[in-house]
Amino acid sequence: MNLRSYSDLAEHLRNKPPCQLDDIDLIVGIPRSGLMVSLMVGMAWRKPITDVAGALDGRVIQSGTTTQADPVGSIDFESAQLRVLLIDDSCHTGSSLRQAQSALEEAYCEWSVKTLCAYVSPRSKSLVDYYFEVLPPHHVFEWNIGRNMVLEEACVDIDGVLCPDPPWSEEREEDKYLEYIKSAPVLLKTYRPIKYLVTNRLESRRSETETWLASKQIRYGELIMHPAKSIAERALRDSAWHKSKFYSQCDAHLFIESEVAQADAIWARTKKPVLCFETFAFPAGKKQVYKTGLKPFLFRNIKKLAPIMDSIGRNGGVMGFLRHVVVKRIKKNVI
Repeated sequence: MNLRSYSDLAEHLRNKPPCQLDDIDLIVGIPRSGLMVSLMVGMAWRKPITDVAGALDGRVIQSGTTTQADPVGSIDFESAQLRVLLIDDSCHTGSSLRQAQSALEEAYCEWSVKTLCAYVSPRSKSLVDYYFEVLPPHHVFEWNIGRNMVLEEACVDIDGVLCPDPPWSEEREEDKYLEYIKSAPVLLKTYRPIKYLVTNRLESRRSETETWLASKQIRYGELIMHPAKSIAERALRDSAWHKSKFYSQCDAHLFIESEVAQADAIWARTKKPVLCFETFAFPAGKKQVYKTGLKPFLFRNIKKLAPIMDSIGRNGGVMGFLRHVVVKRIKKNVI
């Protein structure tokens, strides 16, 4: 599993520009993630920016009133010499990129359209003109983790991940603490069901927690609360004990923990992948992690056949069943 954060993307923009932006007149982003990258590139190199629909309508994103030497007015959408950079955040099959490029070239047949993707897979790097980094699957981006399928096989902490850590002391200001967990804002909005929510909140806080989760439309399989009967009993063990114990025994493939110290402790005790939400990295700042052992090693090599596997079994049948089995085993042993 590979992680990439907003800061990783910014580092590429600062230090590893893939092309000469002086040769570009207009940047077009593919919504929505591609538009985020486009805004970062356009702001860094002071280039006009729009999305695909905006380009087809002949409009750009306007600059602020404090911007000097505004480049927006220099864009002539009818110009046959217009040099366009079409951007997306990642490319696997290239279908989104092809659709957007075809739409632009059909509307403006004489435009020179080049493509850039921040991250490409080994099989798709030949489908784009420029890219920042070749990133083998499976990957998780900070900007789309809330809708990544990895959540369906993960344990996720609540305080510090789904909502900010409570500002009130549970021991000294219980009333304020309880009021907070009933009305806490959402920190990470999720669009996929989470397999296990694992929290150090006491079992006695289950009702308030379930009510909050329902009010925020956060879907999950099981809610695992701390088994201690009181705050004092919970304090007899370190904060990572409960989470480590459950994670080591369950079938989840990833634990998303809020803070560095607990993430390190859970990783050390379970030797299973732990993502620290605070730094968006694995323990010790790693951006990539694999399970250890002979079986994961074998499946990692099988995973290299992904370009072939991707082209078979899509329509069901025997090949579709075999493809499903192999993918399921890879997720279990590698991710």
